[in-house]
Amino acid sequence: MKKWLIIILTVFLAACSQKAWIEKFVDADKQKIARDYIQRLQDGDLEALATELDPGLRKGNEVELLRTMRGMMPPGAPTVTDLVGYQTNRTLQDSNYNVTFQFGYDSKWIIVNAAWRERTDTPRQITGMRVVPLERSLQETNAFTFKRAGPTHYLFLAATIIVPLFILTTLVVCIRTRIQRRKWLWIVFVLVGFVQFSFNWTTGAMAYKLLYFQLFGAGAMASGIYMPWIFSFSLPVGAIAFWFKRRQLVQPPPPFAAPGIEQ
Repeated sequence: MKKWLIIILTVFLAACSQKAWIEKFVDADKQKIARDYIQRLQDGDLEALATELDPGLRKGNEVELLRTMRGMMPPGAPTVTDLVGYQTNRTLQDSNYNVTFQFGYDSKWIIVNAAWRERTDTPRQITGMRVVPLERSLQETNAFTFKRAGPTHYLFLAATIIVPLFILTTLVVCIRTRIQRRKWLWIVFVLVGFVQFSFNWTTGAMAYKLLYFQLFGAGAMASGIYMPWIFSFSLPVGAIAFWFKRRQLVQPPPPFAAPGIEQ
């Protein structure tokens, strides 16, 4: 019981520290600007917001689109506010910002995004706004759980565990094997997996990269507490080749015989 309490406490503290790091990383003034845009959208200040849109977004139906987004937002103040995304891109002419929040309203959740451009010689312009309803919070949606796991989930999870264990075992044997020539090349070859296969634990989306080298041949990571877990593994070509070549590698080279001299 104590072991599980320590694990839960460790995960909780890691999540809190990561959330605090995100809050610290974001410019407070830019966060306030984004919150102001979102609040004006919820308050129904749609015509004024439409005039602040980037000219390329003004198609004549911008007020109606803003009204549709406003309809996706529950009334009242959110009970939970999480900053889940922050991007900035600066050029010589302007600076672009993109801020994303997760709002919780009791049992309802939404993602709200506000993006804008700032220039020294022109007023600030909105380059995008978006509201996305969620069935549950991002933390729950992207949690590592087996509730919705299928055969592919278990396949990638098994590969993520088995491949590095196989490489590590082979590495130990390779180091202890008296290879006659270029032992260090074999060690590097064994350590690396080739061609990466990745799997999104939340969405089930799969992808692959042909030109890819992965240390220990596998990995699992989530880029943030609100992001999905990505499991990946690579083919342990070097480790497999070592076991096929091991007997040849330990054989000493044939003795050198000078021309004209019989052994």
